[in-house]
Amino acid sequence: MTEYDRRDERRSTANGRSALPCSGFTLVELIVVVSIAAILLSIAVPSYQSSVTKYRISTEVNGLVGDLQYARSEAIKQGIPVTVCVTADNLTCSGATTWSTGRIVLVNPLDPVANAGSVLRMAAPFSGTDTAAPAPTVTSISFNRDGFAGVPSAASWNGFTSLTAAVVVTVWDQARTTDLESCVVISQIGKISVLASGAALPAPLAGNC
Repeated sequence: MTEYDRRDERRSTANGRSALPCSGFTLVELIVVVSIAAILLSIAVPSYQSSVTKYRISTEVNGLVGDLQYARSEAIKQGIPVTVCVTADNLTCSGATTWSTGRIVLVNPLDPVANAGSVLRMAAPFSGTDTAAPAPTVTSISFNRDGFAGVPSAASWNGFTSLTAAVVVTVWDQARTTDLESCVVISQIGKISVLASGAALPAPLAGNC
């Protein structure tokens, strides 16, 4: 370094300027980085939301299946009909057909809408805005001592009438996203199965979940 360079360095330092070169991002580089981040977020956020919804629906379906299996098991063990139904007060069946508003498992009374049976289990309403609806429309599902599925009936001596066809309870989100739907199938003999969206319904039912 020459004497002239040393004098120039001292002059730059004295004036408050660093002798070292400055570094940083240019405006163009910053815009490019922000654009890439925005593109990645636009891809990741919908995928994340879909995963959350799928997990939530899976949890709700598992809860419904668990209640149905428990009711069937108790009916066989106790030798009397046991019912799963929608409830508004956690004591009696409400008679509603939307199965996402809360359920109870109870020892079957002759008329589950008017009389309280012995409640064995309670289930909270679905979280969020998910919906569960049966087809054909039923307000409750009962199992008899043989494990067969049916509906409560005050006209029957044991408060039970067998199903004439399998019941399919479909669970979906608020947007009714087709590939996120799930179906719970209750057959006449009491078999309970879960189908993913698009899966064929078991014979003799026609169509897909």
